[in-house]
Amino acid sequence: MNCNGGKYMKKKMLVSFIIFLALIVSIIGIATITLAPRLVYNRTVINRDSGNFRVEIVDEISVSNTDKVEAYVNKLDTTKAIMNVRGLSKAGDFATATFPIVNKSTDLYASLFAETSNTNSEYFDVTYNIAKPTNLAVGEKTTITVTVTLKKDVLVKEQTGTTVVTVKANPVQPK
Repeated sequence: MNCNGGKYMKKKMLVSFIIFLALIVSIIGIATITLAPRLVYNRTVINRDSGNFRVEIVDEISVSNTDKVEAYVNKLDTTKAIMNVRGLSKAGDFATATFPIVNKSTDLYASLFAETSNTNSEYFDVTYNIAKPTNLAVGEKTTITVTVTLKKDVLVKEQTGTTVVTVKANPVQPK
């Protein structure tokens, strides 16, 4: 038997083990460098108190004509308001509802925008306008006015439509 063969085998195993260990350490290092910013970002998002940011439509609604417009805030989701329109007859006739919006957050500004849906888009166009400011400070109030306009004359049957307005907001750090 040759004694040098055993030493050679041990050296080969030691070198292989060192290369394997270096490879593992490199992979861990690369993963740490690439994932570190994501982990810090995710920690920030997870720790944010989601109950702290609230924007709501409040129930102080005004309408252009109570015979033609019924408007109310959704009791289950106060970021949504419903507007029912009836009795418009000539193209260009319109009805409006104005909904107050309040930033009820404790320390974050709110950058506002909205989405609308319309159950009778054949006859009605829906537009909205958020009054200034659209970036609400804590406790600040603004309004959104929704206008439903009749596209074409109604000849036979009265047309009705329901519009749902959803107020959305992005949190903004105070300046």
